[in-house]
Amino acid sequence: MTLARTGILWFALVAGGLTSAGGLAPDPRGDGASFPDIADHFKYGSIGTEGRVGLPYWIWRVLPEVCEDKLPERPGRGYERLGFLSDGAPHGRPIGTSYTPGRVGLVGLNCATCHTGTIRHAAGEPRQIVLGMPANGMDLQGYARFLTACASDPRFTSSTLIAAIQKEHPDFGFFERFIYRFFAIPRARDGILDRAKENAWFDVRPPQGPGRVDTFNPYKVLLRLGIEKDLTVGTVDLPSLWNQRAREGLWLHWDGNNDSVEERNKSAAIGAGATPDTLDLASMARIEEWILDMAPPAYPRERIDAALAAAEHRFTVVSARAATTSARSTSARSPRWRR
Repeated sequence: MTLARTGILWFALVAGGLTSAGGLAPDPRGDGASFPDIADHFKYGSIGTEGRVGLPYWIWRVLPEVCEDKLPERPGRGYERLGFLSDGAPHGRPIGTSYTPGRVGLVGLNCATCHTGTIRHAAGEPRQIVLGMPANGMDLQGYARFLTACASDPRFTSSTLIAAIQKEHPDFGFFERFIYRFFAIPRARDGILDRAKENAWFDVRPPQGPGRVDTFNPYKVLLRLGIEKDLTVGTVDLPSLWNQRAREGLWLHWDGNNDSVEERNKSAAIGAGATPDTLDLASMARIEEWILDMAPPAYPRERIDAALAAAEHRFTVVSARAATTSARSTSARSPRWRR
């Protein structure tokens, strides 16, 4: 994922000395890194990705307006065209984005980015947001490419971005403008372009597309395993998060290389941009506990054909009995079972 680097935090601390007398304008969003309600926390809470891959909030906020022509031709407005879902939260961020406040507030990604989708009971009906569902419309690679295209564009300048921010947030004050003009915007641009170099492997593989992500090659880059001559493709569908308790002790991941649900969760968070040092363990623990028994939405009873369901049930019972009888017969004839 192509996002800004941690240098933003260092520059924000330096700039903090300039604002210690008067401070910055109050945060107008009433936003934060954690939420009391677990569903809201899953949708919007931080898991620790912002320090490594976070973008300064106001840059992230205005990029879809400044670089609208860089978004894919998909339905929706702004980040919706990349597959982000909005449910009208007061802070205005879409599901799957997190925020950590500070001298330069940062926006990152979280578990809900890949694990929230929508359903409709019929064509033309309003969509229903389903937590834990595969994000089959989310284009993570498209998000990375959008940020790269913006950072590479002549419009990614302090003057253009600050003008767009002031249009969105008229109270964007002198000290905020100073920090963004001389520190946040240049560092964000450099960080995005550095990430683009790390993601050069995108260009020699098929597009991942919405609802899919390469789960292996990002780790090769992160661990510096040398990917220059490696052309393997690790693109897979995004999975659901339902009923994780039943998966405890099973072999997980697409290649069955891990039998710990907790470890699998943490490796996924690292894939989203966290590091072992920045991973928010308390936040992850809340989410991990919640998804153990998270259930998928029930199938609508009114859409079940009762007669057909009863017939299917009878067929299943008969088939199961036949299979049991066959297995017992085979066992009785096999010397291997009599030892």
